Amino acid sequence: MLLATIMQGQGEYPILRLIIWIAFLVVYIYMAQYVYKDAVKRKLNAELWLLIVLVVPIASWIVYFIVRNEKSRNQE
Repeated sequence: MLLATIMQGQGEYPILRLIIWIAFLVVYIYMAQYVYKDAVKRKLNAELWLLIVLVVPIASWIVYFIVRNEKSRNQE
């Protein structure tokens, strides 16, 4: 409840709201960078995966890790 209140901009927690948004942004950028570098290493279409991760973050991370693991199994 407190987190929802903070994220909606209500209450007296502007610094905490800023810290939470910065944390989300850092994770977002890190995951996009990780997926891109990992896709290059595994010879997947890195630019396409980066675009997908930037547009639909959470769902695409899950899909990427599933596709990545299936491709690794097929190569072995």
